[in-house]
Amino acid sequence: MREFAGLNQSRTPKLLRPVLLAVAVSLFALTGFGFLTTGMYIALSAALGAALAALLIGVGFTIFAGCMLLLTFRRSLKPNVDHASKSSPEESGPNILSLAAFTAAYVLGRRFAGSDDG
Repeated sequence: MREFAGLNQSRTPKLLRPVLLAVAVSLFALTGFGFLTTGMYIALSAALGAALAALLIGVGFTIFAGCMLLLTFRRSLKPNVDHASKSSPEESGPNILSLAAFTAAYVLGRRFAGSDDG
């Protein structure tokens, strides 16, 4: 916690920039995925009909989500004992993602706390 409390405001934009960039990239990727899905629906509906195209796309997304869920649980169920024994939390530095999340929450909390006064 001492490392988090020692952050000054000049370092805050450096930590928020990667977080905001990741959010922007995610939004663009979701938009592109939406256009690909729409194009796939238009092509399938022209070839097979609207109802069958919607059914095929829905089944495809459900299978895709199930596969991703299986991969997620398969990886999370196997503990990595070798990695856990080599390093301890005291030896390793702060995780950049947790540091960025904490900084964003801290900055937003300060802004919202300051907005009640005025």
